[in-house]
Amino acid sequence: MHMLCIIAVGSPQARSTTAQLDNAKIIAIERTPAQPVDKPILKIRSFKNAVEHYSIFWFFDPLFVERYEIKYGPYNETDCLQPEGYYDLPDWETRSRWSGPWDKEYVHKDHPTDPDLILIKRTVEQLDDHTFEKTILAPRTAIKLCTVLYNVKNIPSTPREDILKPL
Repeated sequence: MHMLCIIAVGSPQARSTTAQLDNAKIIAIERTPAQPVDKPILKIRSFKNAVEHYSIFWFFDPLFVERYEIKYGPYNETDCLQPEGYYDLPDWETRSRWSGPWDKEYVHKDHPTDPDLILIKRTVEQLDDHTFEKTILAPRTAIKLCTVLYNVKNIPSTPREDILKPL
């Protein structure tokens, strides 16, 4: 058990006054060693309708999950143990430029080919129910989805491999 004492001062060079010392906050804390990294938590749903696709849902627990990295590609050519090709989630989402005040709410950039679209990027705090959803069109041949979870100490999990088969 450790005790943390917090005293508010105007600058690092300022000397504390008796009043500031009287208003000090003392907090008991216990340091714990880093816990092993959990496996990535996600749910995969398939849809066989007009546009066959998979919806993948990654779950963010802000106390334990810092971020996810994913990559996907042809089953025989994608190696989840190789670090090349991974990108962070949440990633860029395409939205209609005219359907909302995206530029005021989210980090954004122009769509590379369509001026009526905008690319937005939500923070983990802006995700609904701490869940990020990505849609992947059903492939003609199997693809491999690789997911790595990073905990709050930025320690990666072992990659999780999921196979998305043709529907």
